[in-house]
Amino acid sequence: MLRVDNRLVEMYVCKLPEKRSTRDVEELLPYLSKERMERIRKFKFLDDQFRSVIGDLVIHYMFAVHHGEKLNDDRVKHNHYGKPFLPDIPTFHFNISHSGEWVACAVHQSPVGIDLEQLKPIDVDFAKSVFTKNEFRNIAQHADQTYAFYQTWTAKESVVKAIGEGLSYPLSSFEVIVQQSGKVKLIDVNGGHLLERLSCRTYRVDNDYVLSVCAANGEHFSMEVKEIPYQTLVGKLELL
Repeated sequence: MLRVDNRLVEMYVCKLPEKRSTRDVEELLPYLSKERMERIRKFKFLDDQFRSVIGDLVIHYMFAVHHGEKLNDDRVKHNHYGKPFLPDIPTFHFNISHSGEWVACAVHQSPVGIDLEQLKPIDVDFAKSVFTKNEFRNIAQHADQTYAFYQTWTAKESVVKAIGEGLSYPLSSFEVIVQQSGKVKLIDVNGGHLLERLSCRTYRVDNDYVLSVCAANGEHFSMEVKEIPYQTLVGKLELL
């Protein structure tokens, strides 16, 4: 069992198994609610089913680690913008992201957001359309523009996910400055105070992925992203 520190903003990743089959997914689905089972079965592609199932199971696993009991999906509610939360346990917050071969989860005692992206060639015109002038300039001046692009992108996405207001909180309303240490400075373009209680940090995962996490009252971040091997997760199903 993992050791946990409730003061930390924790990040975990789980890699999809090399061999995947519909049968494997079907064996995992009974550990989820009927609603989640039906939704996952509607995904057209097997990899999407795996990512979704693993994301749910990681949340269940982390809840069991923190609270020593199983998480009933009926306890999970969603705010007006669709972000899931547990109203009866206000000190357990979580968020999920996935990209390519990896699923990522962030856990904290306050609202948290996480975004994971696989490094791929970037579209300069797209970058200009989604980033502020300062952010775009910082990316253009970086020795590795692709990496800088995804650091900035995931940081902004993690902020929006932590706030939990979906697309109603525009990316253009704030700036992120990624420091060499991985810490991210947040600047509210409109001079507001919503970002003051938020902290953000970026990490590199498996060399080809960038992960950013943002948390309210997140003074302490885990120094590393911890991996939960797929077989370990499957081996703990009796806890979930």
